[in-house]
Amino acid sequence: MHTLRKKISATLPILIIISCFFASSVSAQEIASTTPQVFTPQDLTVEQQLIIRKQILDLFGIPTDAQISLFDTIKGNPFGNSLPGKLDPLRDVEIVVGDEALQPGTRGSLYVVAANTNLRQSTITWSRNNKIEASGKGATVFSFPVGAIGSRDIIKVTIRTPEGSVKQLTKTINPARIHFAWSTDSYTPTWYRGKALPVPGSGISVTAFPEVRVNNIPVPQANLDYEWSVNDEVRLREQRGASTFSFLTSEFQRTPYQISVRVRDSQRNVVHRETILIKTVSPFIRFYREDALYGLMTNASIQNLVLKPGDDSLIDFEPYHMPYGALDNMAFRWDFGSNQGQQTGINDRKLRITTPSDGLSSWSLSISYSTPSHVLLRGKSDLLTISNQSL
Repeated sequence: MHTLRKKISATLPILIIISCFFASSVSAQEIASTTPQVFTPQDLTVEQQLIIRKQILDLFGIPTDAQISLFDTIKGNPFGNSLPGKLDPLRDVEIVVGDEALQPGTRGSLYVVAANTNLRQSTITWSRNNKIEASGKGATVFSFPVGAIGSRDIIKVTIRTPEGSVKQLTKTINPARIHFAWSTDSYTPTWYRGKALPVPGSGISVTAFPEVRVNNIPVPQANLDYEWSVNDEVRLREQRGASTFSFLTSEFQRTPYQISVRVRDSQRNVVHRETILIKTVSPFIRFYREDALYGLMTNASIQNLVLKPGDDSLIDFEPYHMPYGALDNMAFRWDFGSNQGQQTGINDRKLRITTPSDGLSSWSLSISYSTPSHVLLRGKSDLLTISNQSL
């Protein structure tokens, strides 16, 4: 512990630089300046202060629910050691909701944050619905059970500094829930019963269905303000009724996407945020046999095909999870073993195979695909092994 404290103390200037970087990454436009500025926490909103606190604690492997104030983390003092100097007034202290969604049946967290006040040395008392539930020196985090939708919890926090300054803050909690539905524009066969999944370069559309009540009265979804973020980057700032959000995935990397939406009612009685994780996948190709009587045998793809000498069979390939916009320019090629075969397109996916009438033989077949419009949208199917057997 002493070694880690020395390490943190020695890196105080680095922490301040890191904090500046994190702050700019949170919302560079809000704190940017045309002239050089010395970074101060007052430049940030309380939400940004909370994000900086979490990132600095993560950097040193400290749990985010540790009783540590923003003052401690910004000053390079995440263990809350006493710092010299006169404490600033409590005018900058605020109470904010943690990152987790305040869903019914879960536990929520509230934080007291301050830019220039050493809350670690202050006595902090938390009460819920006029009943004291936690109190202690530096108790900047309060965890509580979230009630049912339509219920209301009134959380009060009282902060008392060693010099005798006192401030009381109140936060009203109205639990909410958000349901998500999403779709992507990737291709799957018409008879496929699964969900189309996104690949690099495809579009994703997400719709939020908030369940919000104020004083047990439902708030229409169209009356809520929505703010959408992708991987913690705000893509659509507060907009009334914007319950659907669409974006394009990157063409150059396969990465998961955390899509978050924050909803608020007009009176700010409810501020609720939830996140959905959507992962991109790689497209793939499956082979199917076409029967003269039953047509395309879609009940199962094939990896091995055994034919009698002299027989023939019609083979069909089907692509999965390829962007619709790329299919028209997609080049497919039949490959026989190590030999490259003929080019084909999305509208010509059939190949007739005829086995020799004498002797035994075996060979492999695959499909290669590529398109000039998508760098990563290229690859090769698994091998289809074809062999003939004696009568």
